[in-house]
Amino acid sequence: KVVVTDEKLEEVDCSLVQLTNSTILPIANLTVITDNDVAKEYAVSNGIKVTSADGSEIKVSSGDPAANTPKLEETTNASDEITVLIDGKKIEFDVQPILMNDRTLVPMRKIFEELGAVVTWDDETQTAFGTDGKVVIAFQINNKIMTKSAANAESEVIELDVPAQLINDARTLVPIRAISESFGCNVDWVDATQTVVITTK
Repeated sequence: KVVVTDEKLEEVDCSLVQLTNSTILPIANLTVITDNDVAKEYAVSNGIKVTSADGSEIKVSSGDPAANTPKLEETTNASDEITVLIDGKKIEFDVQPILMNDRTLVPMRKIFEELGAVVTWDDETQTAFGTDGKVVIAFQINNKIMTKSAANAESEVIELDVPAQLINDARTLVPIRAISESFGCNVDWVDATQTVVITTK
């Protein structure tokens, strides 16, 4: 771990670190703890894990997939745990849901299974296809465009506020409202308890 401030660099269990004008040299398995915006931008753009001084992890939301400048987003702290209910049943995730730009993202495969849908993954294009037998949706990592197709209906293009995210190069998190509503569910948000309430039809 490396703690970066505006004035100095504090090393913790790290033997190869370079700090030049608040930037750092990429190192495998490195975590940077900083509130310095320049250091944050450099780290996330080079695939280095970053946390703020208060412990909240920094993620990258690329927005427009063609854009070259990543956008930093802070995810929900552990103390602000998000709950997901489907028809009154609490859903347990192995990766905690996060809040990004006021949109809740949850593990892809689990939410599809709980909604009675099947999901397939194209690793080459980082595209997911999900279907409940009536509707087929397709979306791509860091792409704000999602398509929805149904029998005897024209394909619909849906613009997402926050695209699907690949976390730690292994897990895909998806916007729960967009996915659920595509399959005909009603979705409500209870701010007081940080709860997503999904009602299937």
